[in-house]
Amino acid sequence: MTEIALGVVPRAGRLLIQFRAGDPPLGGTWELPGGKRRPDETLEGAVVREIAEETGMAVEAGALLVALSHRYPDRVVTLYAYLCTPITKTGARPDTEWVTPTEYRARPMPAANPAVLDALEWELRRARRGSGPW
Repeated sequence: MTEIALGVVPRAGRLLIQFRAGDPPLGGTWELPGGKRRPDETLEGAVVREIAEETGMAVEAGALLVALSHRYPDRVVTLYAYLCTPITKTGARPDTEWVTPTEYRARPMPAANPAVLDALEWELRRARRGSGPW
């Protein structure tokens, strides 16, 4: 099983996504920035490192939003999605975009990501009631 740390990076009601080029099954989809945890690092460390490598943006890993396992045709992954706070505003690359959760749902995405969006939208509703980070 592969452990993947994902970053949900908010800004003005939008979140950062990036285009994944390459071959199927995930090539051609829009994903949340993140990647595989190395054996010598924490999940929070992995998400900070991966976001910096993939987007050039420095972030601070915050609360765990959701953890879930998903079976793809070729592997099983466990995803850990963290709410992340941008430390720098620089680093957005041409293959990244800021979109609302609704706009993201309209894009092709990895099959596990709708569950992450469900958790995010629950958190957004909670925040609107005055008890969350958004």
